[in-house]
Amino acid sequence: MRVRRLIFVSLLTSVAAFAALQSVPVSAQRLTPADLATAFSGPWRINAELSPQFRTAPAGGRGSAGLLEIAPDRPSHRPVATSLALQRGGGRGGGGGAATPPAPPSPREMAGQQAIRAYQQVAEAFTLAATAESVTFTDSRGERTFAVDNKTYRADVGEGAEVTTKSRWDGRALKQEFIYGETKVSHTYELAREGNRLEFTLRVDNFSGGPGRQAKAVYDKVQ
Repeated sequence: MRVRRLIFVSLLTSVAAFAALQSVPVSAQRLTPADLATAFSGPWRINAELSPQFRTAPAGGRGSAGLLEIAPDRPSHRPVATSLALQRGGGRGGGGGAATPPAPPSPREMAGQQAIRAYQQVAEAFTLAATAESVTFTDSRGERTFAVDNKTYRADVGEGAEVTTKSRWDGRALKQEFIYGETKVSHTYELAREGNRLEFTLRVDNFSGGPGRQAKAVYDKVQ
């Protein structure tokens, strides 16, 4: 009888422990890449009220509908000092001659710049299919798949131009970076505490030392 009672108490303890584990918030659990992939998979839509730093991207080209980009900074009201000599095309002894216009970009450069600009635009809604090893985004532009292994890959974007990509799981987040020339675009999707929201950060940096830009948004999972 004593043995049966001990077994019964042990079973109750195990059940209670399992129930307690299930009630722990997603943020408090130690999530594996497979856990994250399951939580990330599904349809997502931006929460416009919680994402004021993004605006509708101007229409232009196939698949441009439903895209957002970083809203411009508020204009400064400070006066801008401009050199009169520079306006007129001359300086000391410059003679007022017109400046030589810059050479037009090559087809390769145009393709690379267009590709890296595309990563500075985000979809208003997308569907994510994820595994521990890869993620696939599907939105108005089509379907894009990335290996999630923290390795650098080169993607041919046409005219001989290449964009390097890298993706990895980090804690509760999917982190990605995209580089062409002097420009790096970073995406971070972090799973919120409730498990049905992604906190998204888009950052654009320039290796030549120019100021970076950053904007944050919130995506809600579509039930």
